[in-house]
Amino acid sequence: MPKSEAVSVSPDRLKPAAAVRTPAAEVPLKALSLRRNFSWALVGNGVFAVCQWGVLAVLAKMLGATDVGRFALALAVTAPVISLVNLNLRSILATDTRRESEFGHYVALRLAGTGLAFAILPLLCWIAGYGVPMTALILIVGLGKVSDALNDIAFGLVELHERLDRSSRARAFTGVVSIGAMTVALWLSGSLLWGAVGWSFAHIATLLASPFWIGKDIFAEDNPGLPGGEIKASLLAMMPQWDIRHLTQLVRLGLPLGAVMLLGSLSINMPRYAIEEYLGSEELGIYSGMVYLLMIVQMVVLALGSAATPRLAKHYAAGDLASFWGVLGRMLALAATAGAVAVVVAAVAGPTLLTWLYTPEFAEYPDVLIWVAAVAGIDFIGTFLGVAMTSMRRFRPQLPLMLIFLTVTTVLCYWLVPSYGLMGAVVGSGGGMFCRLVGAAWVVWSGTHRT
Repeated sequence: MPKSEAVSVSPDRLKPAAAVRTPAAEVPLKALSLRRNFSWALVGNGVFAVCQWGVLAVLAKMLGATDVGRFALALAVTAPVISLVNLNLRSILATDTRRESEFGHYVALRLAGTGLAFAILPLLCWIAGYGVPMTALILIVGLGKVSDALNDIAFGLVELHERLDRSSRARAFTGVVSIGAMTVALWLSGSLLWGAVGWSFAHIATLLASPFWIGKDIFAEDNPGLPGGEIKASLLAMMPQWDIRHLTQLVRLGLPLGAVMLLGSLSINMPRYAIEEYLGSEELGIYSGMVYLLMIVQMVVLALGSAATPRLAKHYAAGDLASFWGVLGRMLALAATAGAVAVVVAAVAGPTLLTWLYTPEFAEYPDVLIWVAAVAGIDFIGTFLGVAMTSMRRFRPQLPLMLIFLTVTTVLCYWLVPSYGLMGAVVGSGGGMFCRLVGAAWVVWSGTHRT
């Protein structure tokens, strides 16, 4: 293998000497095509989504709707704070085609953020007045969410190199292990708390295995010349780099995105908060079970979004707007079709599906499921428009959009849920998502039609 040649680096790159990129192998890492990336992401995210739905189904069958609601509440409490500190670094890394920061900088910032988030969770539980059992459940779920957040930054690295086969295998592994470990834990203990331990174990196991599923070739291309054997080199490549200047730059870039993710997470979970406050854990479990059914389709949407993000970013950066709109147009058509199919299936077979997949108590709300499917269709389209904005690196307009999303959702949910129950929550969620869709469409259109 030839020795690495010296490469001059401009001062604005601020690269440490050990991270200068030179050819690390005679055969360079090959990016997969958009079709293959989407296929892999579809399989990985599809398996993960089915397993995540399976977690709720197992809880419903073994413990009942009330415990489904408690687990859903734990997810809803942990999600916003994790979303804020994540700073959407995965998308920033996946679209960092100029490599303005090293992977170690992203790792360092994600470690600091997740540590802060986990430390905040007990305080949130105390403020909300949760008892010891619910607080313990939230902390256990939070440990799994923190591990998943660390995995998320690794997903950004493989997306940057357009090798979604790696992250897809990891997602599938996490999903299978999570439902398997939770099922075993529930069977042995009959306790939701121990079931949550099994669920979190899967995310921790994926994190510990990350040097293997990312792949030495990706690390070699990102960090040529690292000393030691393959495992040692991979571990060195994952070490955090505590470069204050780079971390500050990433915080400045990511803070608006972190705020966007916080507002988005609060908006998505606001119906859950309203349901838990006004209707109780059982109704929250029923609502969450319906939403998670559509999450399987949502994971397909996210799979395509992950596969298309680098491609859209390259088209936009190159000024090839025809190709940009060609890819985005096909994505939007697919999203609209998926939403329409979901509505038809919910209308024709909703009660039967809910009874078979969960328990008969879930089938008592067939109209709610139809509207959940309709709102999901709006969400699919809005998600793809959000991917387009991120690919264009139009980060700042997303903050006011999400603020509108949260405001409309909160007002409608807390106004409608006390009178209309679960249907009020669905309408509130749909109203907020429609406002987000309209705003995102305007940002993308105006960003591609500037004079």
